Amino acid sequence: MKKRYRNYNYYPNKRRKRVKINKVRFTIFILSCVLILGVIGFGFKMMLTDKVEVSVELTEDLNKEEGESLYELSLWWEALKIDDYKEIQITVNDEVYILDADATRFDIDLSNPDDDYTVTFKAKRKGLFFSKKVKEVIHTFADNETIEQSISDVEIEEGNLIFTHHLQKSNAIKIDTKSIQYEAIDVMNQTLSEGKYTITDEDKNEVVLRVEIPIEDLKGAPVVALKMVTDINNHQLSFSIQDKNLDTGALKGEDYELSSGLAGIILVNKDAEHYTYKNHQFYAESLHLNIGTNEEILTYQLVDAARNLTVDEAYLTDGNMAIKLANLKEGDYVIKLNNLPVYTDEALNEVWYCVMRNGATNQVTLKSENGLLYLKVQLVHEVPTDVYDILIDPGHGGLDGGTIAGELTEANEALKLSKYIAGRLEDHGLKVKLTRTEDVDPAGPGKSDYGKSPFYDEGRVEQVYRYQTKYMISNHLNSFDGSLEGFEVYSSVVTDDDWSSRIATSLKSAGQDPRDSIKSEFRISEGSYKKCFVCRESSYEEKYGCLNDTLDYLYIIRETGGLLSQSSELTQHNKNYPTIPDYGAETILIEYAYLDNSKDYREWTANWESWGEAIVKATVEYLGIKYKK
Repeated sequence: MKKRYRNYNYYPNKRRKRVKINKVRFTIFILSCVLILGVIGFGFKMMLTDKVEVSVELTEDLNKEEGESLYELSLWWEALKIDDYKEIQITVNDEVYILDADATRFDIDLSNPDDDYTVTFKAKRKGLFFSKKVKEVIHTFADNETIEQSISDVEIEEGNLIFTHHLQKSNAIKIDTKSIQYEAIDVMNQTLSEGKYTITDEDKNEVVLRVEIPIEDLKGAPVVALKMVTDINNHQLSFSIQDKNLDTGALKGEDYELSSGLAGIILVNKDAEHYTYKNHQFYAESLHLNIGTNEEILTYQLVDAARNLTVDEAYLTDGNMAIKLANLKEGDYVIKLNNLPVYTDEALNEVWYCVMRNGATNQVTLKSENGLLYLKVQLVHEVPTDVYDILIDPGHGGLDGGTIAGELTEANEALKLSKYIAGRLEDHGLKVKLTRTEDVDPAGPGKSDYGKSPFYDEGRVEQVYRYQTKYMISNHLNSFDGSLEGFEVYSSVVTDDDWSSRIATSLKSAGQDPRDSIKSEFRISEGSYKKCFVCRESSYEEKYGCLNDTLDYLYIIRETGGLLSQSSELTQHNKNYPTIPDYGAETILIEYAYLDNSKDYREWTANWESWGEAIVKATVEYLGIKYKK
């Protein structure tokens, strides 16, 4: 049947064409609307987006050891209006760091050489405002890749420090000579003086600059550091001016001496009083400094970045005293001793961790910067996997069973107790490790050289240094001839009696009495002893020298305390330790009972768990942690 079309003509092709035209017009209309809205939105966002200028600076490799690198990346910006901002978010690769809105600086250590780090800065606004992202890729230098440099013709003339600076060119390190800035820095007073330079010679291998820096206004500074800031490989790099072969000493007719070390070239003010750093040791949660003088250190001061005196305390030489680290607030601090700054030309950057308290701890970095000694304190919520707070040592093990009485073997009983103490300390948020978890010598099954195995890899002494433990508890059971009973607590001669006396009091409260020999020359307080021998004029002094008149008799206490307790055997028996590390643990050894005494035997079998709990209570309270039953 044929269809009829009335009132109009039917042209199928024309209709299809009209539909196509309408679709194109509609598409163009939609795209135009999207584009217009996008432009409006972009403009709206630009109007509401804050403008935060962020400066990024990278140090040169601070670690001069082959195979290791350390760079410090710094970001800084003008102070934000706190009422307008919620927080600042900085991302370094996949790690996100949240800063308070009043922060103006962020520093982070980078350890991978020849690597790319993507750094993003974001100041998050309140309300409808948008946060501007600043994104940059930082490339670190290859391991020990440095700028070859030297200086010559150093003089001071009319209040200006003048010298010639030679910079070697290389394909790997491209220097933008137009961006060079020279600075003389007085760290103590937070001031710097900028210099000027002229290029006196340049070829494909070297650029030579004559530098002039005013230092008249820095006259009162104990030390003045020389630094250079420039664009290298398209990134701003800050580095110290160095010359390994520089003739150091007094500048003719001037009040300054030239000093050159790994930390760079420094002017030392001969008239400004200061101390000179020799070495240091972290012991438990304290920092001890050696300034190479017999002058007694009475006090220490910490001065923050705003040059406010934040800590002014007595410097006590006991191992667990000196500069106390656990309660320091976050920040950078210049260290002073007896109100005098401590000068160093060494490149220091050593990290130490305090113990975990309420899920957080202080990460403390001892560092040298611009000739002075610094502490950098950061609050962190986790520590490296190989760093522990407390090491629990079940005495004996393996071929050495220790005391045997009836069905009890000291090695097994000490392990049982140690596992209990470790678990309960972990309940209090501490990171705890056992030197052994089964009946073997900690250094490995079959070890029989008892004089050496504690110092082998994973030996009970070596573990203190391997795992950077702050505290150690060595658990033992005693025997004699059946006539003695009670507990004994031994601590180091380099510490006070605080921890050991707390343990003694706690054990007594738990029902175990001390073997309290009042006549003992080693007794410090009830149940607490410091067993030692005279070091002076002994074979030990001939071999190692004596820091103190007395030396800990028990090797587990002496050899785990580092340089402060004069440990020395680790270097004899373990080639992985050419020197004793500059850190150590505060160690306690406890003899809980005499197993060959019938009364102590019964008391131990019935009450060992409550005695272990007594150790937990005394220890956490000593560390300032609230005890949980």
